[in-house]
Amino acid sequence: PAAATGPVAFRTRAWPGGRTAVIVCDRWDKHWCKAATAGVAELAPRIYAFCKAARLKGAIIVHAPSACMKHYANHPARLRMTAIKHAGPAPEGMNRWCRSLPGEPKLPIDASGGGGCPDDPPCPSGSPWTRQIEAIAIDPQRDYISDAGEEFWRLFEQRKITNIIVVGVHANMCVLGRPFGLRQWARLGKNVALVRDLTDTMYSPSRPPHVSHVRGNDLLVNHVERYVCPTVTSDQLLGGEPFHFKADTRRDLLIVSAEDEYETSRTLPIFAEKHLGGDFRIHYALGDPKQRTTIPGIEQLEYADAAMFSIRRWPLPASEMAAVRKFIADGKALVAIRTASHSFAGRGGEAPKGLQQWPDFDRKVLGVHYTGHYNNKVPRGGPATLVWVEPAQKGHPIVAGLPADRVKVTSWLYKSSPVSPGTTVLMSGELDGQSERQPVTVARTTDHGGRVVYSSLGHPDDFDLPWFNRMLAQALRWACEKAPAEPANPPAAAPGNMMSLSDYAEMGDPVSPGSR
Repeated sequence: PAAATGPVAFRTRAWPGGRTAVIVCDRWDKHWCKAATAGVAELAPRIYAFCKAARLKGAIIVHAPSACMKHYANHPARLRMTAIKHAGPAPEGMNRWCRSLPGEPKLPIDASGGGGCPDDPPCPSGSPWTRQIEAIAIDPQRDYISDAGEEFWRLFEQRKITNIIVVGVHANMCVLGRPFGLRQWARLGKNVALVRDLTDTMYSPSRPPHVSHVRGNDLLVNHVERYVCPTVTSDQLLGGEPFHFKADTRRDLLIVSAEDEYETSRTLPIFAEKHLGGDFRIHYALGDPKQRTTIPGIEQLEYADAAMFSIRRWPLPASEMAAVRKFIADGKALVAIRTASHSFAGRGGEAPKGLQQWPDFDRKVLGVHYTGHYNNKVPRGGPATLVWVEPAQKGHPIVAGLPADRVKVTSWLYKSSPVSPGTTVLMSGELDGQSERQPVTVARTTDHGGRVVYSSLGHPDDFDLPWFNRMLAQALRWACEKAPAEPANPPAAAPGNMMSLSDYAEMGDPVSPGSR
């Protein structure tokens, strides 16, 4: 399947709790697949906590264990749903599965024929479910139970629900396609979001694209974000970190892009989804060049194991700068590119009122001394930038397998010397015989014990070079003290009753109002 093909975006929306519903989709007591049953049990306590927090914000909770209505025939939450009457007709197709939306391609993972059981050998299929798992308690005084699309419609019309949050399984089947699933509400123009850490995918690595189960889930969530609706994470109501399954042993990587020159809000997600998804859970913090006073999401550095920085002259509020300094002081892994050498330096040495800068971030953290760049933009007729691996460093894990000869790049050359003590120069560059040699890629260990890699490369064209992508992936693994490996290429809390939710979505052709 294709990796990310566009920039990502964060937006914050405050949803009134009284106009919001949470749908708990098919969290059955038992699944025919043993792995699925175990996944439901592991996730259930977090879903229960999320629903409890949403109730306190005024949201309604609708439990939807499909094909289990007989068990709940006399339950107060079921009777409350069936008692709702609405004179107006429901939209066409409310009781049918919604198999796709206009312009939506096929799913990036194969679980055709109801398969996708990751057990070996696969479990025999069937319908053993009888009710919702008991760990997700149903409030008899306030909740609702249904598996019929028209019942959902009547309830939402009566309660004037405009915002819908979906949790449950499986994301590639019921969560997307049920009559009360994501596609249905996107089709009808509702504000709908998937809680991406409170879902799972029915997928076996034995099937295309032959990636791990957790990576397959990532690819499916990417599909949802691009073609169906935005996603949120449970920590936005519960605090702490997003949930992840015990089997997901990947590290958390935060990609921070806050610059307006090199399109890294586009290039870095493409790179990360293609080369790093097998080793890292990838998160994003993106700055808006029109509002250079904050980087939304940078607080995720608190729980990130590693970060990639592409930031350009972006002083921060005290709380956000404190998060950056703590990340460095905690000795965490950092890979930085291009303008990150002047990440937090205000122009003219001044920071706007109320913001803080870190003018010696380049020397203290990255190990270089940025003093500008040569004006050698190739499209303007200037000399080419030539870069090469330093001969003494050819065995270093970061540059292993890179070209032995000098190679031409589009990035014009930065003046980054001298390097700080304890900094190893891995790659150097010059202007085709017309400049002094400059460090291009360096590595070091900070005074706090964290491994840092910096490269002055990072022009959009650089990401078209296989060796550059390889170097970045190897740099991150080295910084995290992981064994070098080939880059993994997948085959082809708010006040009152307001629920403040930040959504991340891959930008594609929008398919429903408000889905981006």
